[in-house]
Amino acid sequence: MTRVQFGGILPIWLVLIALLAGAIAIWVWYYRETKFLKSPYTYILPTLRATAFAIIMLMLAGPSLHHEWISGELSRIALLVDGSSSMAMDDQSPTGESFKNNSDEVKPQIANAKALSNSNTRLHRALRWLQEDRRNADPGWLAQQRSNFHLQLFEFAGSGPDGEPLPAIWDSSTEATNSPIEFELESVGNRTAIGDALAQATRRLLPRDIGVSKTADTDPTSPAAIILVSDGQSNAGESPLAVAERIASSGIPIFTIGYGQSQEPEDIGVISVDHSRSMYRTDSLQGTATLKQQLPRGQSFDVSIRHGSQVVWTQTYESDGAPTRTIEYRISGEELFSGLDVSTRQKATPIELVFETSTVGRDIAAENDRYESSLWGVVRKNRVMVMDPRGRWESRYIKNAFQRDEAWDVVTALGPEEFEKNPFPKTREELIGLDLLVMALDSVASMDEAKLRWISDYVAEIGGGVIWIDSGREPPPKNAIGESAAGKSMEWLPIRFTEENAPIPIASLTLEDIAIDQRAFAFEKDAASNRRLWESFPSPRVARRVESAPGAEVLVMGKTEANRLFPMIVTRQLGQGRIVYLANDETWRWRYNVADLYHQRFWNQLAQWVMQAPYAVENDFIALDSGDRTYSSGEDIFIRARLRDSNRNPLSKARAVAVISRDGVRVDTIPMSENPLSENGEATGLYSASINSLLPGRYEITLDVPGIPNEALELQTEFLVQPPQDLEMQSLAMHRTLLEQIASVTGGAYFDEQDADRISLSLKRFQKGKIEQSQTLLWQSYPWFLTVIGLLAVEWFLRKRSGLV
Repeated sequence: MTRVQFGGILPIWLVLIALLAGAIAIWVWYYRETKFLKSPYTYILPTLRATAFAIIMLMLAGPSLHHEWISGELSRIALLVDGSSSMAMDDQSPTGESFKNNSDEVKPQIANAKALSNSNTRLHRALRWLQEDRRNADPGWLAQQRSNFHLQLFEFAGSGPDGEPLPAIWDSSTEATNSPIEFELESVGNRTAIGDALAQATRRLLPRDIGVSKTADTDPTSPAAIILVSDGQSNAGESPLAVAERIASSGIPIFTIGYGQSQEPEDIGVISVDHSRSMYRTDSLQGTATLKQQLPRGQSFDVSIRHGSQVVWTQTYESDGAPTRTIEYRISGEELFSGLDVSTRQKATPIELVFETSTVGRDIAAENDRYESSLWGVVRKNRVMVMDPRGRWESRYIKNAFQRDEAWDVVTALGPEEFEKNPFPKTREELIGLDLLVMALDSVASMDEAKLRWISDYVAEIGGGVIWIDSGREPPPKNAIGESAAGKSMEWLPIRFTEENAPIPIASLTLEDIAIDQRAFAFEKDAASNRRLWESFPSPRVARRVESAPGAEVLVMGKTEANRLFPMIVTRQLGQGRIVYLANDETWRWRYNVADLYHQRFWNQLAQWVMQAPYAVENDFIALDSGDRTYSSGEDIFIRARLRDSNRNPLSKARAVAVISRDGVRVDTIPMSENPLSENGEATGLYSASINSLLPGRYEITLDVPGIPNEALELQTEFLVQPPQDLEMQSLAMHRTLLEQIASVTGGAYFDEQDADRISLSLKRFQKGKIEQSQTLLWQSYPWFLTVIGLLAVEWFLRKRSGLV
């Protein structure tokens, strides 16, 4: 290969500027003398003089012909450089500060030639060894060896796409041997997958062939050797030793160079936190925080929790010498709710928490000293109405179960007097403020067809939940107009009454398969234990004889002494809501000898399962919810919205779009799909969308809906996407043992970073060729000199012919 190069006293760009300027000036000046001559002398003479000047000026750039050719064959050497975040640690920093960005958002740390003089991270030290080190005029290892080998440089961190080779950062075969070596390395990964990187570096050597028919000597596509530059921290992907053993069978040695100190540096930080997803003002927030505690035994450190600008919890600890530690904390709800701006239309308000650690000693990694978390502060309880015209034991125990739970706001109409004084529902709007209805089936005696329609619309259109409790002791009740509950006005029930009205005695309860995975019916962790527990519950003495309606699901069956099965708990989805029917009113018997252990838990679980989850924020036009306050990276985020028009009717066929913003900047828009129509064919006004591709950060959700006033569209909800657990920060010491094992298994060798240059001696046995070079200095050659003399001679001859001499 032959290339033209310039190595003169002036750069080529400056020489070209001066050359063009001088040549043009000479041509114009000369043309003033030749413009009266005959053609072609008018133009040839100025051109000859300007060309000679240009060739003379070009000598200042030192043009030369650089010749390269390969003697023999160059062996391929693959260099793998660890680009994970642990390589951004500065082991020598006296202050313990790591190579980091001062902003709240962690950004990739880029290592390049310009940054080498003011940084001493592991990655920068590796780059100084590879490239030119301007501090001591070292040309760099790559420059020294690229004439002896075909060098390919790869950077890796976490696991890459399966089956794809690593992309090369730098390849010696694409550049001249004496050209400057310039590339950048980024420390961005929060995982290190050494095994995957080794496998990808030899991807062209198929796994089925390794150790069978190909070796590094016979397969020209595989590297002759691999150089691994890393701190040895491998916390993701395939086992490095398992991959090394496969590579060893192909005859490819791996030489490892370790960066970092062997002893774990002093570091304190927050690994993870755990607390409830929501709380009430009357609660206390209790939780745990898992800390990284790489400190000398007895050294003190502080842990604090901030809510806004206020420190709401702080504690001083002494290191116990363990690498990690879990601490507990407790913060009163009054302290967290104080100062919050709470709207009366909000279900909950966000509570932001920041966990921080500090120590007077050395702390090498500042990135893990701060951990953000968030939860919902619930300001509106779930609202439930319990109705029973007879005030049975079942209804009263259910009322007590809800009242003992801080999550519920209970309204009751129990007994004949209370039921008569407070008929329900009086209006359709009265239903909208409720999340759940629990009613004895004979409550329909006070309801006409219109009120029953309100309840069905409440379930289908608003997404409310209704639990009907039957006793089976009397025939099916009739509504206010004398129609039986088995009639058309209640055909939306999940059951059908049989002609035989005699109650049935139940010997035991059987949990159906479809209910095994439903949280409402789960008391034990494994399915078998849970099923046995249900069979052990005190069975109802009597129950209604019913059949499941088409489209309904039977969750619990009752078994008689004759082993006949009858539906006991049946459910169906009606539009956006759910209806559950219980064929008996004797779950209160479950309290026998165990009090509320199962009874209260069952009714709370059943209620949460039946009712639609309340929206976090709402106004007259929009109700909006995005689920939890915090999500893990990659977790599905489900966005729900309920849209109403100016008459509070469901808004159908709207072009609703969820606008996702981060720190006030729009980052994405997600079209929302309208949920299916209710069973009666009416619009529900319910829309939903999901997303799972958001980067870690804090996000706001708003809606863009044509036809809804702008002030209503200002409604927003927020959530926080947590970054994946940073395994890199849990251990920062160099894992020398792993690097030595990888080298030993494959027949390579391990070198400390101080002895990295010694690897050149180990690679000599793989050298099968060499890039030879020669150089011809054009500006000092006879052809160059003769060209200038020839141009001037021709010019003198033509001047004489034209009469100018």
